[in-house]
Amino acid sequence: MKYIACLMAMVMSGSTVLASQLCDTKSYPMSTPTERFTDNGDGTVTDTQSGMMWMRCALGQRWTGSRCAGKPQALTWKSAQDAASSLNATGGYAHRSDWRMPHIPELAMIVERQCANPAST
Repeated sequence: MKYIACLMAMVMSGSTVLASQLCDTKSYPMSTPTERFTDNGDGTVTDTQSGMMWMRCALGQRWTGSRCAGKPQALTWKSAQDAASSLNATGGYAHRSDWRMPHIPELAMIVERQCANPAST
């Protein structure tokens, strides 16, 4: 199984503004439905289509059981890669120590294309 650190929020080059989206699911079917993901109960989810595992929250945050709490770390791409390596070297996350940054095509697999209009929160 492939494990991927979903660290997108960390690679915002210092920006700590998070965005939400508006999704018109009545007019358009979801391109990445939530039913496609299995909650592993340990702060991770598995994409049943690709078999890839993702962290539910960015580094610096923790899963409370209903949302991500805390402030995500803002890192450059290189420092995010280093953070994944450091996480693995210090015991990992969710009993796994082979986390890495996702490749762009891997991120594209989980993007919901029926959502638009990001808004600052």
